[in-house]
Amino acid sequence: SQRRVAKVINLDPMVSSEECAYDCSIDVRDLVDGSNVQEELGLGPNGAILFCMEYLEKNLDWLEDRIWQITHQNTTGNGGANGHATHGGDDNNNKEEEVEEEAYLIFDCPGQIELFSMHGSFRSILLHLQRRFDLRICAVNLVDATIACSDGGNYIAAALVSLSVMLHLELPHVNVLAKADLARQIAVGHGADGESESAQILRRMLDDDDGDNGDTLGCIAAGELVDAMMEESHTKMFSAKREKLTRGLCEVIDDFALVNFLPVAIEVSCSHK
Repeated sequence: SQRRVAKVINLDPMVSSEECAYDCSIDVRDLVDGSNVQEELGLGPNGAILFCMEYLEKNLDWLEDRIWQITHQNTTGNGGANGHATHGGDDNNNKEEEVEEEAYLIFDCPGQIELFSMHGSFRSILLHLQRRFDLRICAVNLVDATIACSDGGNYIAAALVSLSVMLHLELPHVNVLAKADLARQIAVGHGADGESESAQILRRMLDDDDGDNGDTLGCIAAGELVDAMMEESHTKMFSAKREKLTRGLCEVIDDFALVNFLPVAIEVSCSHK
């Protein structure tokens, strides 16, 4: 957008070198490595990543210094951090430096949901950076459509978890149904009689979306979805008590349009404009 440069900042201390398939401008593993934390402190993956986030929160000067370097570096002499060569002359040099200062900062975050829905360190880190650098931060929450759209229960759970993250972070927020193309193709939610009715409703939502607009729970008729789930209760032991709770949750999300999902397929350019 607007031909701005993008700087990627890896905030996942647990990712391996093989899994990190891109060059990042800043890598939190240079400060604290999750695998080393696991080995030295005897922690599991979740405990180690929480420790790493708390450690980063206490050493924010490390992250501040590196963000300042990549957003205010002079691009003359070495072609710049993004390989944009300057062509000489004060006007060109000043223009290139301005682009660097207005770069998009993409924070690639861990996948542990508790970091974004209940733990305080990550939220504190974002708020500090927002104040320190006057950043306009937007959270992009990726939800696996092949799981979320496999049946009505999974979709409602994804909506509630996304809402929890939105309320905790208190940032402009985009909920993305990733792998929407696979969700259309993979035969999910199958039982003895084929695909479940709730899965068919969710599949129609994806099929009807052209990539230019998001769909809320209300757009797929929350009542219709819950009714379909009730019809499946003979196989899932869905009690009347759970039905009342589920219907109430759906009505709250639906009536106030609290959660909006944008289906995205990486192969379809129009779906992520």
